[in-house]
Amino acid sequence: MPTFLKIRSVNRHASQFLKAATASLSLAALITFLSSSNASANKFSTVGQFDIQFQEPTCVTSECHGEYKELSYVHGPVALDLCLSCHEIYEDTTPYENGEDHWFDLVESDGLLCLKCHETVAEETFVHYPIRRNKCLACHDPHGSNNPAMMRNKNMADNCMECHEPVMDDDAHVHAPVRFGACTVCHDPHGSPNPFQTVAHGSNLCLRCHTGIEESLISHSHVHRPVLENCTQCHTPHDANQSPLLKEAVPKLCLDCHTDMADHISNSKLSHGAMDQERSCLECHNPHVADFSSQLSKKPVDLCLACHDKEMVAADRVLRNMKEFLELNTDHHGPIRSGDCAACHNPHGAEFPFLLYKSYPKNFYQSFDLESYSLCFGCHEQSLVEDPHTETLTDFRNGTENLHFTHVNRAKKGRTCRACHDVHASTHPKHIADVVPFGSWPMPIKYEKLSNGGSCSPGCHETRSYDRTATPEDE
Repeated sequence: MPTFLKIRSVNRHASQFLKAATASLSLAALITFLSSSNASANKFSTVGQFDIQFQEPTCVTSECHGEYKELSYVHGPVALDLCLSCHEIYEDTTPYENGEDHWFDLVESDGLLCLKCHETVAEETFVHYPIRRNKCLACHDPHGSNNPAMMRNKNMADNCMECHEPVMDDDAHVHAPVRFGACTVCHDPHGSPNPFQTVAHGSNLCLRCHTGIEESLISHSHVHRPVLENCTQCHTPHDANQSPLLKEAVPKLCLDCHTDMADHISNSKLSHGAMDQERSCLECHNPHVADFSSQLSKKPVDLCLACHDKEMVAADRVLRNMKEFLELNTDHHGPIRSGDCAACHNPHGAEFPFLLYKSYPKNFYQSFDLESYSLCFGCHEQSLVEDPHTETLTDFRNGTENLHFTHVNRAKKGRTCRACHDVHASTHPKHIADVVPFGSWPMPIKYEKLSNGGSCSPGCHETRSYDRTATPEDE
């Protein structure tokens, strides 16, 4: 009858078994012991922390099961001829159904047997279904394989696809680990503290590879919340129709979360042209990190001028090359000096022309209505056009006569702000323009600053001057 070697405390695989066994005994001593004549049949002896029953010969011989040791990766007990670590032999005088005079059974059901050595894989919060069902052999060959970790398939992804539906359909963009079949770059095949058995939690999983983004989290003051929480709020981890693995195309992806902005845009009469560009929201916002609020990728005014550096056609008008205009006209309006174009313009959409937040007269002449100037009076005192006389409200006065009131506050043909001022910049104080639009005519103002006032010779009236020191008799 054949004899066998049996270990009561079973091992993992060859290297782990030898490491454990030699905790109190050197490898050389173990090999010597195993081959010594003292290892008599049917006798238990202690080697390190293991009790071993020696029997000869082994199961793996050239006549029987010899092919196992020819494999590239051999299970530890097989490599050490410790078949009875996992199997029990039964003798029967009646030939078994396969015609043999002995047959084998596992000392435990397959999954429980594996866990006697590989105990830690079932201790995680999220455990792979085959492990939970004690079906280790769904993925592994118990004796050996030509594949690492004794996998049944050469490619890890092929192993996974035995159960999981393919994650690569006809989508145009595939995550590199998926494309290379490297599922275990992100997933632990046995168990993990994290959902879907990921090897790290949330965004930390992605940052293990995307180190550039991880470094940028430290160097930038504003971080998009999904980057801190979980990248999969925006990206799909396997494949997608949009690059870079976005769940939806922008701007829908952004507006799925920013619902207040979605409502604003849908209810706006006018939309910002940037929203219609291919990158849409990403023309202005960085989806990961930024040094400016609202995830703006540049200083707000620089961001605007990155596009408004040329003439543009918008609706029924041509927009000037604003970058060039500001360089040539150095007396800038306050919001521009502070670098905040959004003080007047809504960059997403608006009800009023030029994407203005509030009403601003669009014509040269207009009957006075305070509501029409609501944009201006968000910053400027409205008494500027309500008080006929002043010594403090404005320098545009003849003595105490308030010339802003005189020009603007009229029932008919009141002059609007644009009749004298350029709202962005000028070469003159108070943003007084060189020319202003009078229909299709760029009408000259011909303003001249004087010691106590000024004069102008515009197309709308003859040359007139004002003097702040004038007496009531002169007014």
